[in-house]
Amino acid sequence: MPALASFGGVRESRRAASARAASSAVMMHGFPGGVGLGGMDEVVDPKLRVAAFLDRFGKDRNIALPPLSADGVGSIQRGSAVVTIHVLAEQGVLLVLAKVAPASVLDDALARRLLTASFVETGDAAFALHPQTGDVYLRILRGLDGLDYEEFEDLLHSIARTADHWDDQLA
Repeated sequence: MPALASFGGVRESRRAASARAASSAVMMHGFPGGVGLGGMDEVVDPKLRVAAFLDRFGKDRNIALPPLSADGVGSIQRGSAVVTIHVLAEQGVLLVLAKVAPASVLDDALARRLLTASFVETGDAAFALHPQTGDVYLRILRGLDGLDYEEFEDLLHSIARTADHWDDQLA
């Protein structure tokens, strides 16, 4: 379980506290586009930044990954999990998804189990239903402001590890 810090009477993970602080620093220094790869004084388009993170992620593991598409979508496979990365620049959000089960497996008892697991077992990820198909996904939402490579890498590992576990459980 991640270490928790206190902020205004609310407990939050160190990563959340760090992201909040980085986001605040960006806002205070007037960099609305987010911090770049080179530091606080460089403004970089969020899609370009995440594209560079994805490229580095592949190179660090000596695997060839398809580049982030022009519309800000990329994917990786870790174990049995296929993780899709969506850069929603206009909303200022990174959305990371991994499908863990088709809609047909979901009943009331399983829905309750997954909601409980979202609260206590899935780390940064939470279960969600695809609005059109009803398929079961794990998802992580993270603001783009203050996102650095180490956190990006951690988010990918977190959702891939969790999805790899749950897609086996739900098969």
